[in-house]
Amino acid sequence: MRYKIKASKKDTPEEVAIYRKLGLVFKTNHSFLNKHNVIDGLRYIEREFCVSQKIDTIRYKRYKEIYKHGGKGSLMGAFRKHRVLKPKSNEIIEFIDKFLESSK
Repeated sequence: MRYKIKASKKDTPEEVAIYRKLGLVFKTNHSFLNKHNVIDGLRYIEREFCVSQKIDTIRYKRYKEIYKHGGKGSLMGAFRKHRVLKPKSNEIIEFIDKFLESSK
């Protein structure tokens, strides 16, 4: 008798697809399998960027809204208010700019 298993995080999406075809996997609701999963209104790429820059997602959302409405100057003012250093602020601006261009 075959036992159904949970997909572990070490399994690749291709392996999980094979397991699913064989009927061995009954639960594959892992975020690492679905890269386009939207959580908290952010995409996977944005969440990974927030983790790498060590900023919380709420603050990132604020920065993104400020950039959409006021542009780069308004966002630089917000960075001064939050005391974000220049190299980090430049990386955040570049990422938001590239992300908004690619999502159009």
